Formats: sequence, C-alpha cells, structure tokens
Amino acid sequence: MPTPAQRRLALFLAPVRVKVGPCMSHLLKPGDEAVLEPCPWNRLRAGDLVALRSPEGPVLHRFLAIRTKKDGVRLLTKGDRAKHFDPIHPPTDLLGRVKGIVRNGRLKLRPRGIPLRELPALAASLARGLASLARRPL
Repeated sequence: MPTPAQRRLALFLAPVRVKVGPCMSHLLKPGDEAVLEPCPWNRLRAGDLVALRSPEGPVLHRFLAIRTKKDGVRLLTKGDRAKHFDPIHPPTDLLGRVKGIVRNGRLKLRPRGIPLRELPALAASLARGLASLARRPL
C-alpha cells in the first residue's frame, strides 16, 4: 500500500483528469487533463491556475488570495467566468499548480497568470464577488 507521500507524488507523474465546467471552458475542453507541479499554498501567486480537491473530483480554478480566519488559513479561488467566489478551501484541498494541459495526447504549456483578453471579465467578476463579500457578516 502506498504511503501518503507516494500518493501525492503520483499526482505529479501523470496528468490528472479534471471536471470541466462553464466557468473555465475558455481554457479547458471535456477530456483535458492537467499536469500539476507541487506547490505549497504559501507559494501561490494571484492568477495561478490550481487544482483543488472537491466532492465532485479535482477542479481547476484561478487562485486569488489567502484569507486568514480564526480557524486557520483558507484559499480564495474562482472560476474565470463564475459570478461568485468558490467556497473557501483549506490548504489541504490544494492538489498542485497547473503546469500544462494535455489535450488529444499533446501537451499545451500554460501561460503564467491571466490571459489579457480575460482581464475585463475577471475584473468585473471580482468586483461583484468583493461586493457580495462586503455584505456578509464576518
């Protein structure tokens, strides 16, 4: 039986199939797989594409910020075309940073950060999300 460290290492040796939803459909197509690189949560940069553990299986979303709460650190993420932020994730949900996408057996290297053509939509979406966060009680 593999150890937890061996299971984590296996994630980075083979592409991981991810759930493709409408919020990231401009980057991902059904059947795409992500090539992950190990990345501790405190080394993430805003705009990084990250793979996160979720009940439906691994998902790829944009990392935005680290939020510190009374019960610990949380990762704030969002799909590029989503109207709202994701539920906040603990650092243990982080599977890795996306290094590339495999589509039809070919590796597509991912550009770092956010594509320029996505900035206006992302800025509007962030403004809506921040406004909704401001209305929530802490």
